[in-house]
Order: sequence, then structure tokens, then C-alpha cells
Amino acid sequence: MEQSAFYEELQLLGRMLREEQFRFILAEYNHMSAIRQAEDFVRKTYPRRSILFVTIKGSHFRRFSRQIKDFKQGIVFIPDFDELFRPENDDFRIAFNQRRDWLAQQPLALIAFLPAGGLPTVMQGMPDFWSRRDAELSLLVNPPERSGLVMQTPHISSIGGLNAADKTAELQRMNAEIAAADPNNFSQLDNLYRQLLPLLEDIGDYQAGLVAARDYHYLAHRQDDAYGDLPSLRYAHDCLATFHRYLGQYTDAEYHARKALELAEISGDEVAITDTQNNLALVLQDLGDYAGAKVLLEKAMASAERNFGELHPTTAVSYSNLATVLQDLGDYAGAKDLQEKAMASAERNFGELHPTTAVRYSNLATVLKDLGDYAGAKVLLEKAMASDERNFGELHPTTAVRYLNLGAVLIGLADYDQARPLLEKAQKVFISKFGENHPDSDTAQGWLAELDRLEGKVG
Repeated sequence: MEQSAFYEELQLLGRMLREEQFRFILAEYNHMSAIRQAEDFVRKTYPRRSILFVTIKGSHFRRFSRQIKDFKQGIVFIPDFDELFRPENDDFRIAFNQRRDWLAQQPLALIAFLPAGGLPTVMQGMPDFWSRRDAELSLLVNPPERSGLVMQTPHISSIGGLNAADKTAELQRMNAEIAAADPNNFSQLDNLYRQLLPLLEDIGDYQAGLVAARDYHYLAHRQDDAYGDLPSLRYAHDCLATFHRYLGQYTDAEYHARKALELAEISGDEVAITDTQNNLALVLQDLGDYAGAKVLLEKAMASAERNFGELHPTTAVSYSNLATVLQDLGDYAGAKDLQEKAMASAERNFGELHPTTAVRYSNLATVLKDLGDYAGAKVLLEKAMASDERNFGELHPTTAVRYLNLGAVLIGLADYDQARPLLEKAQKVFISKFGENHPDSDTAQGWLAELDRLEGKVG
């Protein structure tokens, strides 16, 4: 939205608040800075009026009504009005709607904020209150450039335990067994490689992972030529796509991801199709084909929900992956909803200290940052960072992602002294693991350059 249009909407808000009587105003927003700008405008326009912020999440109608009674008169901001329409808040919503006559008698202006596109939800879920609305505002601002935070997609396997030391010990054992195995015993080697490859992904040794994936692909290709083993060949292409992607080799990753999907479709294995759709979509996203990625991920999500249900870890992967694409397309509210579902699944299935849950915390944090909620992002990233330091140590690429993301959020909070050492640690790990030309290394360098600019260290 042009700045002039945003200003006109604020002027309309100001006119609606002239009389100190009941008003119910619905305001759609696309970035949390819009709420802050609306608050600043109201405070400057009506400096003598009292303002109360009331949140829906984690509350109930009795608490809400008590807050209203104690406040008595003024302007009430409800920044998360959309929470009222979640299933867990049905009682709150019903009570809110039923007490509309009581609320209408109060000398209050209720300004209810919803993510852009949320008005139909109010119309359908609260038709009586909808009819009492006084205005609908469109507070859409030009959002800042994408956060530059790094998203993560893997589900951390349980092979070898959940910390780097145990996984490294298991990796050494796997390598020894592979070296000693009969090269013609594909069944044995297949079992060993299906443990080795996830281990290499988990510990972040992506170059060694690519080498191992090539070795396995050679074996799987021979097996398919001799016996028609499409599942093994598909898995080999999937692994090659994964490690090429981690190393920033996106065109190679796309080739192998498409081969994996082609083989999955030939076999007709719906679960394998879902997995390969997810993996190809991630590569398309890296290549900037967000529309193509979205189509694949919507199919994968529908299949996962049908086959596993909404709380299954496989479905959570689809939620999180689709959320990253929605984020790239600017649908931050949709991305937030899916990342919250993925996080809830991880907490339920793995607990708060599991590496997979840390990934979910980090990914949700990137959405919160894009929505301007730096404080909320900081809390989640600190939890993720503590988990990964404990499970993997400070030199693991996953932990480095936490350092990078938290450092970027701290820049947003103007906490430059805390941000710099985190960004420097992230950059050191990325360069040592991937080299200076890897996308993650570039991202870390970009944030350090931005920090230099903010602190006046460059012209």
C-alpha cells in the first residue's frame, strides 16, 4: 500500500474515535509495525485518552471482561483478534459475541486487529458482532525486505542418539562396517547406508554426505539394473539432491530431486511421492520458483494430512516447508499459522529439548521477525540455540544457523553488542564447513556488514 493510502486509513481511524462512545473497528494489517504506527497516531491525536492493550491468546472472557470493567473508559487495542477464532478459544468467542450488548454500553473504542484477509473469518465466526462494526480499515504498510534469516527443513533422525558425540561415534562404527562389508551384499550395504546418510546429515558433514550418497547411488543403480529396485534408486537420488542443496549446488539438486519424484510416481508409493515433492519444492524455492514450490507443497501437505493426520511429524514437515514458501510470497499470517502447527506437533511428539523442536522454534522465529515481532522471535531462538549447543556443540552448522538468526534479531532490537559475537561465530562455522561462497556464509557476511554500517564503522 502507498504511504498516502495508509495515512488516509489512519485519518479515518481518527475520525471514528472523535466521540467517546462505543466503537467496534476492524483493522487488517500485514506487518506488526502497522499496529505500532496506529498506536502512535492515536496517542498523538488524542493525548488525553487512555489506551489499553488486551490480548486474546492465553486469556478467557472472564479476564477480558474484568479488564474492561477496570479500564472503564478509553481506547482498547486488541492486536491478536484473530486468536478468537481458533478452536481452543471457542468459549471465549461465543461469550464475546453473546455479551455484545453489554460491551456496546461501555464508553470504549475496541480496535480489533487481524492479519490481511481476516475479515471473512469475523463475518462467518461472529455474525452478530460483525453487524455492529463501525469501520473496516486496511492498515497495510510496505514491509521491510525479507529478514535474511536462514530457514531449516530437516527432521533430525534418532540414529546414534540426539547429540553430536554419540552420533559421531555411531558414524565411525558405520564407516567401519561398510569398509568391512561384502561389496556384493547389497542388502547389508543398503541397510548400512540408510543409517550412514542420515547421520552425515545430522552432524552437518555435507561434503562427506555427498561422497557417501554417490557411493550409494552407484550401488543402487547396479541393484536396479539387476533386479529392478526402484525404491533404493529413488532414495539415492533423494540423498544426492539433499546434499547438493546443503552445499548450495542447486541445479544439481534439482536434477536429482526430479529424478527421485519421477521414480516415486512410477512406483505409486504415495508416502514416497509426498517426501519427494517436499524435497523438490525446497530446491525450487532456492531457485526462486516460489509458485512451483507452492503447488508441490500443497499437494504434499494434503497427502500427509490424509495419510498421517495433522499431528504426525511427517505432516509437520509439510506444514513447515509450505510456510517457508508462503513467507517468500509475503503471506506471513499463513506462514505463521503453519509454523505454529509444526511447532505444536514437534513439542507433542518429541518434547521441547529435541533437535527437531529446535528447528521448529527457529523457523517460527523467522516468521515472527518478518511480522516485526522481534521479542517473540528472540525468545524462540534462544530456546533453539540452547538446545542445539547442548545436542551438537558450538561448531555444528545447525547451531551456527541459530547464532546467525539470533544475531539478526538482536540487530532488529538494536542490541548490537550481543549480536556481533553471534554473527562472527556463525560466519566462522559456515566458512569452515562450506567455504566463503556458500549462501549461508554470504548471509552471515551481509549481516556483519549491516552491523558495521549501523555502528558507523563504514561510510
